[in-house]
Amino acid sequence: SGRIHGPVPAQAQVDDVLAVLDAAGVQAPITIGHSMGADVAGRLAAAHPVRGLVLVDPALRQMPAAMFNVNGLPLWMAGVFDTLRALASQPHAERMVTGLGMLPPGGEVDWHEADYVSYIEGQSRFDINLYRHIDPGAPLLATSPDVVAAIDCPILLLTARAMMPGADIEHDAAGFIDHWRDGRHVHLTDSGHAIPADRFDRFIHEVTGFIATRIGVIALLADDV
Repeated sequence: SGRIHGPVPAQAQVDDVLAVLDAAGVQAPITIGHSMGADVAGRLAAAHPVRGLVLVDPALRQMPAAMFNVNGLPLWMAGVFDTLRALASQPHAERMVTGLGMLPPGGEVDWHEADYVSYIEGQSRFDINLYRHIDPGAPLLATSPDVVAAIDCPILLLTARAMMPGADIEHDAAGFIDHWRDGRHVHLTDSGHAIPADRFDRFIHEVTGFIATRIGVIALLADDV
């Protein structure tokens, strides 16, 4: 996409996804979102027909947007942004070494080469200006109970080891579980935040099982994902 020059609220991201679905002629998709993308996927499912929803390690509580404001980062986030800035100007070989600092907390170092290279190359092109347009007084990155309650399709919530300081997975997941109509929660104690990369086989097993048993679709194979 183009560079970011103004605010990018959650609804704008949902509208972008809807535009892509409309252009592709896709109706009632099975939607999977990871991290910040899980918030967008949840908001999409609350406002648009969706056959099934998979939330992959979303933020389980509302966080102040100020945590990600590039003009006043907490120390634990500052290192991530320093690495992002370095990646943007480095040659490929050096970038692959520096990129080890971008692996999500609690994750494994032995990602598949294709996953790691594409992840780091993507991070090198990330526009940090996104965070300059976040309202520091607004909450960020958590699908609210009202949104969860409005979702009428089956939901699979996958969580990993806590990434944020002070997080309580069991307590915070209750904010989703207490409000959904039809959901299942699976906690992966042996995975970091990037579940599809850290525990690919388990991720595929849980997602395909959810689709087959809750949605009734059995044509999705691991080799096709």
